[in-house]
Parts: sequence; C-alpha cells; structure tokens
Amino acid sequence: MADEYLRAFKELWTSESPTFEGKYCRFSNIYFEPKPVQKPHPPIWIAGESTPALRRVGQLGDGWQPVVNNPKHPLDRADQVADSLARIHGYAEEAGRDPSKITVAYEAEWNDEARVVASGDRRAFTGNPEQMAEDIDAFEKVGVQYVLWTLPGVDINQTTERIEHIADVVKPVASK
Repeated sequence: MADEYLRAFKELWTSESPTFEGKYCRFSNIYFEPKPVQKPHPPIWIAGESTPALRRVGQLGDGWQPVVNNPKHPLDRADQVADSLARIHGYAEEAGRDPSKITVAYEAEWNDEARVVASGDRRAFTGNPEQMAEDIDAFEKVGVQYVLWTLPGVDINQTTERIEHIADVVKPVASK
C-alpha cells in the first residue's frame, strides 16, 4: 500500500493532468494545484531495514534512514549498513534509477559508554571520542552522508552538553 501511495503522490506532484489507477487509490480528470516548490517533487525519505523497506527506498526513495534498533535487521556496524545499501542500489538499478542519488542518514543513539551488541562487538557510536570518530569515518566510507544524533537529556542543559561534546570533542577527531 505504501508503494502505491508514494507513486500516487509523485503523479499528483509532477503531472499537469494526474491520472492514477492502483489497487487502493485511483483518480483521473482532477486538478491538483499548487505543485510543490521542490522539483521534481519533495524528497521522499524512507525509514526501515526490512526487505520491503529497502526495495521501497531503491525504487521510490530519495533518502534512506535506517532504524538502527531493530533486532531482526541489525545495523550496528558499517559493514551491515554497506550490505543493506548494496541491496538498495540493486533495487534502484533494477528500477532504472541512479543509486548515487539516494541520500543516507544514520541515526546514532547517545550512549555515555561502550555498549555491547548481540555479536559481542561494541555498539557503533559508543565509547571514547576516538572510537566514535572511527565509526563516523567507517560509516562515511560505506555511503552514509549524515549521522543524526539522538541526544536526549534529563534537561536542556544536559542535552546541550551532549550536543557540544559531539561537535567539540568527537567531530574534530573524525577524518584526521
């Protein structure tokens, strides 16, 4: 259903005389204005790491944001992200799309110390600043353009401290 709705949205956003015939959605002889300012349409970001989500990203998405805490599809290491991204690129090529046009944003959860995942490895983006910077570099090498940090705190001061820690301590160590 999600794929069909995304195709319908694209038709509405890009066609002067939108027509769509799907299983769940159909329309014709309609006027749809105003069109989005972004061309050809607003970017479509898709989250998830299941096979249907990866296929959806490759076929229809402009951006991918994996949900990194899904135990069925772990993405705790750069090589796991690389494998999923290779699948996305394959789906994009099958759909006649340029895989290099798909943006990737990985969500890193804040942790004060190294946490261990099921494999026994340190969880990505945990540990000391050097380890976290190594993760930034490793994920960038496999195609992640953005790291979105989840930095909750008990109050605004703690959240601000965490933001400053990433910006002032971790980021300068990355890519040296």
